Amino acid sequence: MIAREDGSGNLGDLSTRQREILELVAEGLSNGQIAKRLFLTESTIKQHLRGAYKILGVRNRAQAVRLVRSTG
Repeated sequence: MIAREDGSGNLGDLSTRQREILELVAEGLSNGQIAKRLFLTESTIKQHLRGAYKILGVRNRAQAVRLVRSTG
């Protein structure tokens, strides 16, 4: 998939884990808090987020949260 940088990605293109992590980000949790809650490493959380940002065509956490909130 080609990365878009206009936030035009589709949440349906995300994996279940990526969606789950983005929902927790939208709740205001830090990567460390998400890692503890899901029994993963913080590095794994960062990997999932990078993949989600690429799919969604966003550059950062704030843009991803805006997209999640606008569609959910």
